[in-house]
Amino acid sequence: MTGYSISRLREFPKVVGGANRESGVRAFEVYKNFVPNLHLVSSARVAEFIKIAEGCYRDVNVGLANELFRIAEELGVDFYEAREFANHEYCHLLLPSTGVGGHCIPVYPWFLIRAAERAEQRGKFGSARLLRAARGGNDEMVEYWAERIILGCLRVNKPLSEVKICVKGITFREGVKELYHSRNLALARSLSEKGLNVFVYDELFSRAEVEEGLGLRFLELEEVGEADLVFDCFGLKIESREKEKNGESGHGRK
Repeated sequence: MTGYSISRLREFPKVVGGANRESGVRAFEVYKNFVPNLHLVSSARVAEFIKIAEGCYRDVNVGLANELFRIAEELGVDFYEAREFANHEYCHLLLPSTGVGGHCIPVYPWFLIRAAERAEQRGKFGSARLLRAARGGNDEMVEYWAERIILGCLRVNKPLSEVKICVKGITFREGVKELYHSRNLALARSLSEKGLNVFVYDELFSRAEVEEGLGLRFLELEEVGEADLVFDCFGLKIESREKEKNGESGHGRK
């Protein structure tokens, strides 16, 4: 897991398998010296499937959280309040997001989706509809939040192209300086491509890294307050100076 590779190596259970029984046992004997919760499985294929299945589970559950969040918003329901009381031993709703990024979770489902497609071509069952739907739903969150931000901009007493927007937090995970498949970065770029007056702020990046490396405009922390509208990518909050004047609060995590 990006940003936590060493700690998670010891905290989380791990599996190992080989091309045959002997290679699996030998790998197990090596890894057990520094991985405390290690399990030997029957083959490398099983070990690989376990890892992919974990990623798919996460992607589907994030997709469910995002879908429930969007429906709750339409119904005028506070998703975070509902989630607090819905979660118990037999139910664990995850938090909504701008989508799923990183090296693993947005990629792993495609291994099984493609395998299912090949199975269908051979006349066998293999639709992977749920995995495909979750992937599509999570990727749609960038445009969902872009629309929400634009609606917020329309409430500001300025021409849309002049509303100063700050996208706060562009990494795929909070506190980890990694942009691979970052939906937050994709959101900032989407807004910029729509011709909006977009800036970004992220405490992990310098102005040069953002402006020269990513081609986006950067705000320093002390400049964020000058924006007409700020979207916190991790808190999912839209705050605007116009709302503050009217005594209104932003949407997002309570």
